Amino acid sequence: MPEDAAQIMGKCAVEIEQHLHAIVQPHTNPHVVTINALLDSVLQTRLSRDNMTAVRLLQKVTYFKVIVKELRNTNSDYFRR
Repeated sequence: MPEDAAQIMGKCAVEIEQHLHAIVQPHTNPHVVTINALLDSVLQTRLSRDNMTAVRLLQKVTYFKVIVKELRNTNSDYFRR
């Protein structure tokens, strides 16, 4: 993985961490658990710089998009900003 891709992963990780700190939900909430898993995948991809790890990250991102869409259809104040 090129250095600029690793830098992008680092920026993504920082933004995901900021969102996690802003969420006012218990850490056991399934959505928070999913976001934590996404953060772990971003960090792992950044550190490993392996193509297969990047593929797994893309799969999790696809799943995460579905979760966000579901949250927007609920009464969650966090995602209605």
